[in-house]
Amino acid sequence: MNRLFLLLFGMVTFVAHAQVPDYVPTDGLVAFYELENSLLDIGEGESHGSSESAQFSCETEDDGFCSLILTEESPYVNLPSSLELNGTQGGISMGGWVKLESMELSNWKLILDVTDGSANNNWGDRIQMGVIQDESGLFWNSGAHFDNDITVDYLLDTPWDIEFGRWYHFMVTYDFDGSLTHYVDGVPVNDTDVSNVGDCFLAGGNNGSRRIGARAHNQDTDLKWEGGLRSIGIWERPLAQSEVEMMFQLSSVQLIGCTDPTACNFNEAANQDDSSCIYPLFGDDCDTGGAACGEGTVWDSASQSCVAWNDCPSDLDGDGVIGVSDLMTLLADFGNPCPPAWSCGELYAYHGHDYATVQIGEQCWFAENLRTELYQNGDSIPAGAATVYGEDASCEDYSPDGDACNPVWSLNEYGRLYNWYAVDDERGLCPTGWQVPKDGEWMTLEMELGMTEAEVNSVGWRGTDQGTRMKSSYGWFNNGNGNNLSSFSSLPGGYLMNSENFIEAGENGYWWSSSPNLNSSHSWYRALHHGNTTVRRSYALHVAGFSIRCLKD
Repeated sequence: MNRLFLLLFGMVTFVAHAQVPDYVPTDGLVAFYELENSLLDIGEGESHGSSESAQFSCETEDDGFCSLILTEESPYVNLPSSLELNGTQGGISMGGWVKLESMELSNWKLILDVTDGSANNNWGDRIQMGVIQDESGLFWNSGAHFDNDITVDYLLDTPWDIEFGRWYHFMVTYDFDGSLTHYVDGVPVNDTDVSNVGDCFLAGGNNGSRRIGARAHNQDTDLKWEGGLRSIGIWERPLAQSEVEMMFQLSSVQLIGCTDPTACNFNEAANQDDSSCIYPLFGDDCDTGGAACGEGTVWDSASQSCVAWNDCPSDLDGDGVIGVSDLMTLLADFGNPCPPAWSCGELYAYHGHDYATVQIGEQCWFAENLRTELYQNGDSIPAGAATVYGEDASCEDYSPDGDACNPVWSLNEYGRLYNWYAVDDERGLCPTGWQVPKDGEWMTLEMELGMTEAEVNSVGWRGTDQGTRMKSSYGWFNNGNGNNLSSFSSLPGGYLMNSENFIEAGENGYWWSSSPNLNSSHSWYRALHHGNTTVRRSYALHVAGFSIRCLKD
């Protein structure tokens, strides 16, 4: 990667006031630092940063970011104590674009730390955000300390498989009367009740200390951020989810794909065209008009892609020649009645197992989790991409009968867990004529069970009793069973994390969709919880192992 470095030596001098980008909420804005080539606060407060040596980089061949790079030579940015964070509008929000390069020296790296330092121990009221590491993995983290001597750390519910050298949009919103929420790439990934903790008031003053990239009052090397930072903002109110989503989607990260809405493979998330657009051969309908695919391929509307075309269907034995063998195969079946047409609700045989099926609205679903070890064409799925709970890794057992860690029992009850690389493989996981459902096809199911259109398009736990309707009437931890009115018969198969730990079988269930979200390394999934009646829509890294349900084309 080519980088253009601009080194500023001595204290930074400010001679201009830039404009806050249109996508940045200005209501309650305390400070906003673009960090493209200066330490200017481009908000109204003009709480400009300073550094002995500020280092900037433009990564023009990757994602187009110009950003502040913090290293041991340029370890942090000081913010003035005049930056006052009073929470006058009911809360605090902070965050922006961050890239972590290393965790080798520490179990904690700080993006931002703001404190009033008024207490005798130089601690006082403070709020901070960063990344913390323990034996389980890396967690997005935020913490706060209050005058009533309550200290709290808020982490994600499960470790986040943070990729070094990759940009993330990380935000924390703290509602004094409600909850603290972490957002990663515009999506809420946890929601913690903090209404009993109290307010955090950071009024500044002579002892006030604020830093980007390190702990205030403390220059411990192991707490310093190592990586890139950009578009860091601080607000004295809890931002709405829509505001966080807008900042992620409209900031200058380049999302590459087909940007033409008339194309068959239009990517609504892309903002930079990569010349990959595919158009109908005639008319304006890709399904009926075909598409301009390459030689030997044809447009497949189910997968929204070009697939191999069989231009010799009479070659029954697949030897490339229409010969005697093909004729003998036809004659052997001559006069035999065709089998009756299969209908949804009947068992469907696939790779040696008869799957229950169920009609829900206009959709036909498998009514049990996939368990095959083979792709559709008979090729073996690699080890680890299709896994039985409790096999060759440590596991937690929440099953009512204490059997979740028994691979034979788990296979019969829960099927296999698949990573998303197996889902995305062109050889296909589901039978011919079936597919792993897209995010929108899960929404169709949810609306059939009573969710509104606004609910299905939201993120997190949505709906009313749709989870209860989808859950089986047995097998859920702590009597969290459903009524299975949909006959979807969901069982809590848990998930596999980092190819090492099986978690939550008998307690919760997770199912992949085939749809990537705005971030190409994550895809959408659905989850059901033993203590929740609703359905969760969120996204996860592709290395996670989730259950699969097949949907008829």
